[in-house]
Amino acid sequence: MIERSLDIHRANPSAAMVGALSNHAAKGAACQGCEMHSLGNLREIARVCQMGEPLPASLAFWLSKSLETFLGQDCDSLNEAFGLRNKKGGVSWRWAANIQARDEALYNLAARHFAHLSASSQAAEIHKAALRYATSRWRFDRETETMNSDYRGTPKEFLWLAFKSGATMPLCQRRLRTILAEKRSQARL
Repeated sequence: MIERSLDIHRANPSAAMVGALSNHAAKGAACQGCEMHSLGNLREIARVCQMGEPLPASLAFWLSKSLETFLGQDCDSLNEAFGLRNKKGGVSWRWAANIQARDEALYNLAARHFAHLSASSQAAEIHKAALRYATSRWRFDRETETMNSDYRGTPKEFLWLAFKSGATMPLCQRRLRTILAEKRSQARL
């Protein structure tokens, strides 16, 4: 079920939040290890509020349960009430989410545009493309909120997503190889 919601998240982050809710809302406040769902739920709530749309029942239920957890003093912070916990080693949930978004974009870049190459060659090509992008278009693209429509279906689509994630970019080839290997092993599970 989690794999299905992650697939939805790749295609449409807002849809992922609603899908995640159907699986976890019945559990009350955010469950252990569901930072991705919690973050998505919060992003979806923000989007719905900004659009002036009514809050879907599943989001309203999740939000009320999380707030009750905090107000009932069952936890020490809103982060904890919403299921946003720091990772081991002191990595904040924000930074971990940025890294996850970047790694997902890099994996998709390799899978869609360099699938015919070995993992080492994929890392080399992504590294070259990221360096090129960093020194050319990124200096303009970093100021935009939305991706240039000309990037759709090209490697720049995933480079823009990786750079816009807020995580460190560009990366060395060795780190790229590690990310690609980790994502492949996760995909097999």
